[in-house]
Amino acid sequence: MRNDAVEITRPAEGVHWHALESDEVVGRGYAMRRPDGRMFISIDSWRSATFRRLVTAMLSDIPAPVYTLVDLNDHELLANWRRAGFRTLRREREYVIPTDPAVTGLGRVLPPLDDPAG
Repeated sequence: MRNDAVEITRPAEGVHWHALESDEVVGRGYAMRRPDGRMFISIDSWRSATFRRLVTAMLSDIPAPVYTLVDLNDHELLANWRRAGFRTLRREREYVIPTDPAVTGLGRVLPPLDDPAG
């Protein structure tokens, strides 16, 4: 179908946007204000044209500045955000740290005793 057949709706006042095509949801947008006051948005769509329609609608409803998170290995999504005017503010690394005592070897370690003076 053509991109102009996609309708952007807000199912309820708040933080959700839907992209509808023939009454079928073909994309979703979500906004969340973090405790530090920054507004983050995310978009889940299967087509770049739908992404553009969603991001345009969301940015017209949300006051700037607006942020998002993108995995740098997701080149298509990164390109969509860049086309929408977003730029890289900072890069972060994510580490997976095992917590399973069988993996860490900490199962044999006793927790510290409570300090009655503390």
